[in-house]
Amino acid sequence: MKVQNPTEFPSAFTTALVQAVNSDKGQIAIMLSDSDGWLHYCNHTSELIFRFEASDVIGKQSFSSYYDHLLDDQERQKIRERLKSGKCYTGYLKFIDAEGTQIILWTTLAPVKLPGTDKRGILSLSVDHSASLNQESLILDKSYVESMEERILELDMLRHTYEQQAESLASAFDEMLYTKLELEEKSKALKKANQELIEAKEEQRILSITDPLTSLYNRRHFNSELEKVFDLSKRYQRSFSIFILDIDHFKKVNDNFGHPFGDQVIIGVADALRESLRNVDTCARWGGEEFMVLLPETGEEGAFTMAERIRTKISEISFLPGDVHVTISLGITTFDGSNQDQEILDDLLKQSDQALYQAKNSGRNKTCIYQKVSPSVE
Repeated sequence: MKVQNPTEFPSAFTTALVQAVNSDKGQIAIMLSDSDGWLHYCNHTSELIFRFEASDVIGKQSFSSYYDHLLDDQERQKIRERLKSGKCYTGYLKFIDAEGTQIILWTTLAPVKLPGTDKRGILSLSVDHSASLNQESLILDKSYVESMEERILELDMLRHTYEQQAESLASAFDEMLYTKLELEEKSKALKKANQELIEAKEEQRILSITDPLTSLYNRRHFNSELEKVFDLSKRYQRSFSIFILDIDHFKKVNDNFGHPFGDQVIIGVADALRESLRNVDTCARWGGEEFMVLLPETGEEGAFTMAERIRTKISEISFLPGDVHVTISLGITTFDGSNQDQEILDDLLKQSDQALYQAKNSGRNKTCIYQKVSPSVE
């Protein structure tokens, strides 16, 4: 089976092999392949001899494809058995370079253990003798053969050394992998803790601006939103309205039915407000049984229509047990954006309160616009 990802073997091992034959740099073609023949490394001399680019063949071509088909069956079997037994093979081999030209190389093939795996690879050291040898009759130089045999012995010693180094590298790699996994776990824990902190801060922020009984906004948040809308209204000369509403005779509700029932009435009124208003509107529990509503981009007429709709809706709610109904009174004021005095903001709150007072004094269950009174609906 072909190695699906030949580049998975550590490059540190191939680098060590290159350093081992550093004295022959520029003369020896060095190539490393796995047992299936996939190339994992080749030096610059290999590129010159075989006339290919390393990036075109590493992990893409088999080293044996350059010579295997030129061998007879007996020689091919001899090489394979020798390498399989863990021994080196040395001799002249005919190769075909990338341009189809036959070349003759004095080649040593050495089995090596690939680091971190049980697989073996093949290290090839080759010297080009094409120019000095007759391809029809190869004459071996005795002194050179002796030199190569000494080189083979050195290579065997280096192989044992590199196998030990490979085991050390594999152990170091395992330790590094464990450390990486440990760091990833700590990073996940940190991200989780950070997210929990963000959520806790957001929850705290929401609690700080929310009324605990009704889940509407509280007075502080309402004032903050009112200032924003007020500034925009002055800048762009746009109208907005506010109205305050109060549950009529709420003390009697508490006295007759108890404070828990009174709380349910307050919650029911808050729900009705939430259902009736737009997303851009702001509604807050002002205190006790009073509520405040901010209507951006809304003039006096639009605010009155909204207030009356809410007043009618609440009067129709039946609070159980006992089928109890309550009414509300509302006071409206509107700002048209023309007054640039910052102090007018406090005046608007006072005006809405005065309009509410007017509704209360004129019979309750009414909506009054500042200095104006709507017809009583009893």
